[in-house]
Amino acid sequence: MAQQSGEKALKACLYAMGKRVVIGHSLFEFAQMLAEEDKEFLKIMNPAKRLDRYYIPTRYPNGLPGGMPFQVYTQEDLNQAFTDAKAVVERAREFLIKKGVLP
Repeated sequence: MAQQSGEKALKACLYAMGKRVVIGHSLFEFAQMLAEEDKEFLKIMNPAKRLDRYYIPTRYPNGLPGGMPFQVYTQEDLNQAFTDAKAVVERAREFLIKKGVLP
């Protein structure tokens, strides 16, 4: 869910930039595109990279070589994912406010 919320937030920013077709799921790639217009997105590159690692293994039963996500991920993983998602969503919120999309 942390990866998905970051993905939705960054896609909203790309749409606010005028993009009409946004394909993919990589927060890192979206952040790179956004950094071309707003260098502040460079600050979330590492959180975006970390969240991208959750895209497949947390969603699909065969995404891990063994075990299920609830067996493999730890509380520390959850805490880091939450912190990373918070950073991404906050950066997106600030951008959308600057663009006049959010009050």
